[in-house]
Parts: sequence; structure tokens; C-alpha cells
Amino acid sequence: MCPVPPQTRVAIEAPLDDDVSQEGSSKSMDIEQSMATGSAESKTANSSSFGIATAESARVFKLRLLVLLAIFLAAVAVSVVVYLLTSKSEKEEFENQYEGASLKVMQSFEGIVSKKLTAIGSLAVQASLYASSRNISWPLVTPNDFQLRGAVARELSGALFTRLAPVVTPKTREAWEKYSTENVWWLAEAQAYNEAHGLGFTRRLQEEAAAIDGVADPNVDFSGGIADKIFQFDETFTPVAVSGDGPFFPLWIESPTFGRDITNMDTMSYPDYAPFMLRAYETGEMSIGGLDTAPPGNTSDPDLSSSYFSYLESMKAGKEVMYKGDPMSSVFLPVFDDFEADDREVVGIVFAVFKWAFYFEGLLTANFPGLVVVLENNCDGAFTYRVVGEEAKYMGAGDLHDQYTRRPEMLRSVDFEGIDQRESNSMGMKLNQDICAYKLSVYPSKELEDEYITWLPVLVTLAIAAVFVVTAIVFLIFNQYVEHRQAMVMNQAVKSTALVTSLFPEAVRDRLMDGDFVSGKSRLKSFLNDQGQDNLGPPIAELCKFLSYVLV
Repeated sequence: MCPVPPQTRVAIEAPLDDDVSQEGSSKSMDIEQSMATGSAESKTANSSSFGIATAESARVFKLRLLVLLAIFLAAVAVSVVVYLLTSKSEKEEFENQYEGASLKVMQSFEGIVSKKLTAIGSLAVQASLYASSRNISWPLVTPNDFQLRGAVARELSGALFTRLAPVVTPKTREAWEKYSTENVWWLAEAQAYNEAHGLGFTRRLQEEAAAIDGVADPNVDFSGGIADKIFQFDETFTPVAVSGDGPFFPLWIESPTFGRDITNMDTMSYPDYAPFMLRAYETGEMSIGGLDTAPPGNTSDPDLSSSYFSYLESMKAGKEVMYKGDPMSSVFLPVFDDFEADDREVVGIVFAVFKWAFYFEGLLTANFPGLVVVLENNCDGAFTYRVVGEEAKYMGAGDLHDQYTRRPEMLRSVDFEGIDQRESNSMGMKLNQDICAYKLSVYPSKELEDEYITWLPVLVTLAIAAVFVVTAIVFLIFNQYVEHRQAMVMNQAVKSTALVTSLFPEAVRDRLMDGDFVSGKSRLKSFLNDQGQDNLGPPIAELCKFLSYVLV
């Protein structure tokens, strides 16, 4: 502001001389003209300030959009990266768990031939050594300690039952039939072993076996405890003596014993066994039979196969077990007269019955969600299991993996083709698959996938996205507050600019707006440094010298 000095106020009250009056009038007119011009400039300044404010608002708006775009892009990038990383982590864990579990199942399958069933082969070796050490000619051989050795072999191999069938030719048939009826001591020994070791069902089986007596062919006598001739069952299940040129494979010593008195039955008369037994005899190689099944049933089931399979499982468990209809197979291993001679001959067959599910049990941890296992051969087709924890659950005949898995592309498979080309055990036996070739396929179950492939990546991604959304909302609220405050400040600034423009001349206004205020000390210092020249311009008060005239 331009202060009005006291002398000026006096001058206003006193009469003025003509020169001063004329000068004052002139100055007054100049100031009035300047103030009039200032009023017009005030309007122009207001318009200019509004334009500046509008331009600033546009720039701020663009900057706000840029910030929001940056937040959006950051949210998308971080969310996508987090989702991909968490999904990848879950997928890798799922695949690792599946790979580890499926590898155990496949190794167990391969180990059936290379490890498990060779335990049955030990019985063949023991029988051969027993005969050669005592200089006994086949087929008149009854290996000693067969119950104990058979129990150990069954435990190691997982087999339910094992039996020896010597090779009998027409030349040796008469001698064999005489020998067999004179050496039935092993039956009593086997029954005593069953009772002593809690295998159970012996007496019950003996009672059922009594039904055979009295219905046999007159040429077949069971009075000695076993049939006195090699026999077979006809279509009415009546025992009749076999005929033909052989070779014959009469059932002999067994572990455990069932009491079903079918000793001396020709195994070649049983169609499920005949081709595999003959192949083992002709090639001297191990042979695995077909996938044998029967309707579910217990030991009293009228279906002979169902009751037989139920007896097998019950004898192993020591209590009655319901047969569930899942596949069983038999393995046939040749017995040689001399395991070391190049010209050795097959003099007998040791065969065992085993349940496939046994080899899929106890492989995985108790809480493992499960695998889908499809067992198949080219003779009987496919059968499906679910391996859950330590159990193997039979799901039914056929390849049913589509019902229990969503990932068929993750198939892992193994077969015996690689095994039958190499020595599978120390006896030099190989696996022959000329009749039935086996294959195992493994898939991840739906439960296994659900255990490791979850909604966690989606939830984590949504949570991270929500954080960015909240951040954007907070930014918008803060920006709105700042914009409101800025508008208030701008409005006050416009009003202040208009007031200054309307009250002061241009020179004064410019000096005020530019903040061009210089103290007296600064002016003195400038005067001395510039050798008497004051380059700072006239003081603001000089510019307002005649303002008092206007105020009059």
C-alpha cells in the first residue's frame, strides 16, 4: 500500500497554489487514468488466471490418469506374476508327488518278476537239490520241509498258495500212482502245520472234501486219502481217470493244504492252467497265467471259483475273508533235474497263486490321496484299481481310468517286455510272455489333483489385486481432497490478484506481484557498490507520490 504522509494530508486541507494545483490535477488525472486502466486490467487478469487454472487442472487430470494407469498396470503385472508362480509351484508339487508315487507302483510291478516271484523259484531249486542229493529219480519225489519252506516263500513273494506238480509220462504213470498212494504222510503233516500256525478252515475243508467220496469213477479210488489214479473232473464234476499220451502234471504236495482232496488231479485238465504250464514245461521259462476272476463270494459260495479264491484269502488272513471279485493269477516255474547241466530237463512245475492287489498295497503313505492303476494283458483285457494310501481298491473290470482321473495325458506305463529279455533271477529263468503279455498303466486320481491343485493361486491373486484397488481408491480420495483445496486456494489467489490490479498502477502492481521489495540497507549497499548509482529502481513509495490527490 502507498501510505499518505502527514504533510500531504495538510496540503489537502489547505488551499493550494496554482502550480501545485495544476501539478496535482495533472498527477491526479494520471492516477485516475491508471486506476481506470487497472480496473480493465483486473478483468483481463481474472480471465487470464481462470485460463491458467484451467490449464493446470487439465495437466493435473492427465497426471492423475497416468498414476491410475501405472497402478493398474502394476496390479496386472504383479497379479499375473503371483498367479503364475503359485500355480507353477502347485503344479510342480502335484507332478512331483505323482511321479514319486507312480514310480513306486511301477517298481513294485517290475519287482513281481525280478524279486517277488523268484521266492517261489526257491522251492523249485530246493526240490531239485533234494532229489539229486538223495539220488532219487523224478517224479517219485516229495521234498522235505515243504510246509515251512512254502510258508517262507509265500511270505516273501506275496503268494497265497503254492504247489508242486511233477511231470508224469505214460512210462512213469504206473510207478507214480503207486508211489503217491504210499506217501500221503505229507497231508497229515500239512494239516498239523495249518492248525499249529492258525491258518484255519482245515476241518471245514476236510468235511467238504468228503462229498467227493462215493461219486467217483469206479476206476478211481479215494479210500487211501487221495485218488489212486491221475484223474480229472468231467462236465458233471465227477472224477474220472485221465487217458492219453501225456505228459501229465498231477497235483502233489501243497502249502498250505486245503483238505479238498484233489491230489493227483491232472493240472492239464484245467483250461486256465494248461497252456501256461505246458509253456513253462516246453521252454524251461517262467510263465504267468491269465487274470482269473470270479463273482464275489465267501467260502460257502456255490461257485467253486469264488469259494476257492475266498479260501485262499481266508487261509492267509487266518479268518474268513470275502472275495471281492478282483483278479488273481498263477505263475508257473519249471523244476529241472539239474539246474547247472546244459542238457537239463524239466521234471516238474512249481506254481503259485497270487493276488495282484497285494503288489499295490503298502507302497504309499497312509494319507496319500490316490492313484488310478489299470492292469491288463492281451488275453483277458483290463482291470482297474485305485491305490489310496496303503490300500488297493478294486474298481471293476475294464479300463475305467476316465471315471477317476482328469489327467489322462499324465499316463505312466510299464510292462514286462524289458524283464523277459534278461536274467530275472539267479536260477537263470526268464519270463515267457508268448501267451499273455502284461502291462500296467498309472494315472493321477482326481483326489490327488484336488489335494495339490487348489484355488490358492486365484485367492492370492485376488487379494493382491484388492490391495491395488484399495490403493487406487485411497489415491482418488486424496486427489479429490487436494483438488478441492487447490481450487479454494486458486479462488482466493484470483480474488487477491483482482484486488491488487484494481487498486494499484501497473508499475506498482508488477513490483508487488513480483515480490520486488528492497530494504533501505540493500539500497545503500547498492548505491555504494555502484559508485553513487542506484540501479534498484525507485522505491515503491515514489511510484505512489501523488496517490493522496486521488484520495481527496
